[in-house]
Amino acid sequence: MAAGAITAPYRGFCEGVERTCNSFIQEGDRLMLAFEPWFVDAAQGRDVPCLRLVFQREGDRVVLERFTICDRR
Repeated sequence: MAAGAITAPYRGFCEGVERTCNSFIQEGDRLMLAFEPWFVDAAQGRDVPCLRLVFQREGDRVVLERFTICDRR
């Protein structure tokens, strides 16, 4: 694990995400988490960016590998 890595316990992370509305998680060797504009409760006509996060599973922990923010402009 690199110094300064963003990491969390795997089980607690997944349980927290499952309780979060407006998200989608795909599990495997990597966890892919997306907060898409159509999932977000926002006023109509308001620009809401898409947030996609990829985590690498390392034993009983997840480590943030990369994230992307897309405003679709």
